[in-house]
Amino acid sequence: MHIIAYRSGQRLLGETLLLLLPPFLFKALQAQIFPFSLHIHTLSLSLSLEKMGGDLRSKFLEVYSVLKSELLNDPAFEFTDVSRQWVERMLDYNVPGGKLNRGLSVVDSLKLLKDGEDLTDDEIFHSSALGWCIEWLQAYFLVLDDIMDGSHTRRGQPCWFRLPKIGMIAVNDGILLRNHIPRILKKHFRGKPYYVDLLDLFNEVEFQTAHGQLIDLITTHEGEKDLSKYSLSLHRRIVQYKTAYYSFYLPVACALLMAGEDLERHADVRNILIEMGTYFQVQDDYLDCFGDPEVIGKVGTDIQDFKCSWLVVKALEIASEEQKKLLHENYGKDDQTCIAKVKELYKVLDLEGVFLEYESSSYEKLTKSIESHSSSAEIILGKDIQEAEVSKEGSRCRMLSNGNVTASFLINDDEKAKCKNMAENVEQNPRITRIKCKGQSLTIPEFSLEDLKKHTHMLVSPTSQDTLKSSRWKNCLCSPTTHPGSFRCRQHRTSSIGLGLNRVGGSVGSNLSELANRKLQSSRLDD
Repeated sequence: MHIIAYRSGQRLLGETLLLLLPPFLFKALQAQIFPFSLHIHTLSLSLSLEKMGGDLRSKFLEVYSVLKSELLNDPAFEFTDVSRQWVERMLDYNVPGGKLNRGLSVVDSLKLLKDGEDLTDDEIFHSSALGWCIEWLQAYFLVLDDIMDGSHTRRGQPCWFRLPKIGMIAVNDGILLRNHIPRILKKHFRGKPYYVDLLDLFNEVEFQTAHGQLIDLITTHEGEKDLSKYSLSLHRRIVQYKTAYYSFYLPVACALLMAGEDLERHADVRNILIEMGTYFQVQDDYLDCFGDPEVIGKVGTDIQDFKCSWLVVKALEIASEEQKKLLHENYGKDDQTCIAKVKELYKVLDLEGVFLEYESSSYEKLTKSIESHSSSAEIILGKDIQEAEVSKEGSRCRMLSNGNVTASFLINDDEKAKCKNMAENVEQNPRITRIKCKGQSLTIPEFSLEDLKKHTHMLVSPTSQDTLKSSRWKNCLCSPTTHPGSFRCRQHRTSSIGLGLNRVGGSVGSNLSELANRKLQSSRLDD
């Protein structure tokens, strides 16, 4: 998908991770090539609305109005004026109130799967409808989760059940929200060949999420509070099932089905997205304690709710016996003095530093995981970077050639200062000359020098059919494909995968990264 990187702790988790994340994380993981030393305060999950365009977001919101109107006039139920007004108010309060990252990503994902082509009005509507189904699912989860957790605020406003005259009626409202999803799917997707797959997908994701919620709840059951049963494996299980499936995998899976893909063929994509979901939940746990409620839109309650938070699990690992006793005495109590003692202990144990170390190790683990996969992840999540960014950065882009292919890479003043040797090596290499880049880009990692390979990306494009048949490709059977600028070559194992990201000699183009606008907005995973 898009190239992505996120600001969180000491580094921008980017580079190879960029290839494998859904677009709703685009701005969350979009930045530059080099890690920064920045203190963690915010988590950005903002969609690349600049790329999508405000018009597409407007169309997405228009689809909400259409779906809401259809539900409020569903002939299967005879509404009274009062019940219709209730449902409309409930929908407007709970469904479109967040940043809509999950929903919008379905639209963006489908566009990328179509090789960046403009979506038809029908495709925009149907991908938006699926996006809204995810937002409906999100609203359903959050309405009930707030009741179970006894939360007070959500997205910067009172939880729905906290409003006057709402109370436990919100339980039924949550059930209504869940039942709206199959109504939407039936009306707009019943004639689609992937209709049954959509039903199975949403049912499967809800099944996973509900069981993750169950594990979370029974570990915090009143009267059975036992910190000794908390562990990293338990935390991971909760996170994987409660959050990662519907937040990270579901939006991409919906777009894949619309694009005619078989989800079973892309298990590696699902697994890596789940890993990313785990990381983001760990960060969410961190923000629950250390985040500013004014920024994250919610007052954290993990301590008083006796949550199996990553923070308390790590605290139990490194605390002394005396400190563990303090945790046992104060964790899970809805008392401000007890909460303050736990937070102070977290600071004494330097859990912020522990988190930063976790972040670094997560980066390495995910990078290796991505590099170990080949076609599936690339096919689904590859993106023609040149089309996305290089045109915007043309004045700072050098065009190079080794006689066979052309390549572009970004070098601005900041990069020159950080990798002066790399830039000089490239410029002084006698095989490389500056020429005009033509066509779309292919990624051929072998073409880059070792330093270049580490610090920037290479965008490579055959300049012509004659070029392909010359020099290195002189005796091979390269031929153009249906995708402009891409080609296949049996001899060199170059396989076009239709989204501008190719493999050459079995090497995966996983060291891609690019500069982008650094507009990071704060948000939470549960928004």
